[in-house]
Amino acid sequence: MLSALLLLPLRVMDFIPDTRRLALAWALKLAGDTVEATSIDQYILPYEEILIQLRKHPAMIIYPVILAIADGIALTIIGVGLVPAGTIAISVSGAAFALLLLYVLGAVFVWGRILVIATDSRVIVFRKLSGRTRIKSIPFADLISLNHKRTPLARLLGYGTFFFEMSGSGRRKWRVSYVPYPEQIYLEVLGMMLPTEV
Repeated sequence: MLSALLLLPLRVMDFIPDTRRLALAWALKLAGDTVEATSIDQYILPYEEILIQLRKHPAMIIYPVILAIADGIALTIIGVGLVPAGTIAISVSGAAFALLLLYVLGAVFVWGRILVIATDSRVIVFRKLSGRTRIKSIPFADLISLNHKRTPLARLLGYGTFFFEMSGSGRRKWRVSYVPYPEQIYLEVLGMMLPTEV
């Protein structure tokens, strides 16, 4: 959805000077489809079929956005003069706002580079940041339990957190947060975990 909103200005690109066009293209690349299908395919086994492929829910970036908005409001109130403050307070609030904007851009950058994939034999979380690729994988054969939890905010926004429990020594647990459509994904993954009866 974010990339769809960012594509809107591309219709008026003829009226924007080249430097702004390059900056907009860079921002679109930052927030758009950043994990290419070819980079995912090299980690999928030849006999595997991708059944679910999705990004984490955009609620992942709500906290940095709320902080930036709150600081922007505080900066505006101080700048307009509703609260008596000196130039130091304005400078500190402005610097904090700039840092929070960088924090928001970083959160969008990370969000755009995480994929949750379920094949017919395993669940994979694919994360590609700054040239490094991290892959966490759980074969369905090792799973003994799958649970999901939703807080009231998660219910309102439409995401959930999944808890995978694996067999073996120590019974390791694995958590995947900000999964969109949690009920549907839960039923699909549970159907892949359990053998089908004929």
